[in-house]
Amino acid sequence: MDATCIAMGADGVVEVVNARGFHGAAYGVDQTAYRLQSKGVDSLFGAISHLGTERQKGTDLQSTLEKQMLCKQLMQVRLDLLPERVTDLFFVLAATNSRELSKFQHLGFRVVDSDIGANLAHKEDHRLQLTFEAVVIMCAIYKLGDGYWRIGSMDVTCSGSPRDLKTALMKLEELGFPRKHERASQEHMVLEAVRKHLELPRQCVKPADVHVDSSNCMHVQYAIEVTTSEHEELSDASEAMAKGFQLKDSLEMPKLKEAILEEMLRFTNEKVKPERLRILPVVVKPLGDLRVEVRWEFGEVKRTDNKDHSYLAGA
Repeated sequence: MDATCIAMGADGVVEVVNARGFHGAAYGVDQTAYRLQSKGVDSLFGAISHLGTERQKGTDLQSTLEKQMLCKQLMQVRLDLLPERVTDLFFVLAATNSRELSKFQHLGFRVVDSDIGANLAHKEDHRLQLTFEAVVIMCAIYKLGDGYWRIGSMDVTCSGSPRDLKTALMKLEELGFPRKHERASQEHMVLEAVRKHLELPRQCVKPADVHVDSSNCMHVQYAIEVTTSEHEELSDASEAMAKGFQLKDSLEMPKLKEAILEEMLRFTNEKVKPERLRILPVVVKPLGDLRVEVRWEFGEVKRTDNKDHSYLAGA
């Protein structure tokens, strides 16, 4: 068996790490901005590493007679070194030569705090026969909008091999990862319902932000641009505010909630209970003060010279 960690952000795969090194480039990750190591390009700045494999003979008589071995692969995760954009870590086991998980028993995982040795989470599958698939996504360590990391069991199987995890990535996509792709579909339904409800052009309803809070509630924020003419800017701010308050009254009507639920039913063919959808208060304000933030991530890079390589052009 071969253990692999798939690091993923909201936009897509950030890195794929196993005992053979870093393989993000094989799955479409642009690694031109990251440091080169002996086993590939590390776009996680050393946050995830494969520590090796431990093997020992079976612990009971039956296992000893059948010459069974207990194998364990160790991976280290430094949450303090992970780039901020990384939101999900998926840990995968893949059968190497046999290509069948059914030939292995007691597949499991354990997450331990390396500093104090505390067991944070564990699971062991005691089924004698698993599946004829070759890959299993064991668990995930993920981060929500509150910034706290959580651990969850997955136990999702698919085809593939240690050197080809494209099927595992497709399975994750079915489950809603990368998150931004799943959130984009949810966001689209809300914006389309708002646009139809207000009978506005598509370009007037603009996406602002989508995030998931600690209670697994998805928040979809949007903005509506108010103009008196499709071709001219407003010359009178009071006229714009008046039109904004008219839209506010329409958005606070129960019909908007009905329109969103209908759009979600049409798009997903699944009926959502009205109590699961909550519309927050609408704010009307003139837009006159903007702040632009430009940021980047820069990992520690060892160089032979003493020059500062952490700068970017101000343009």
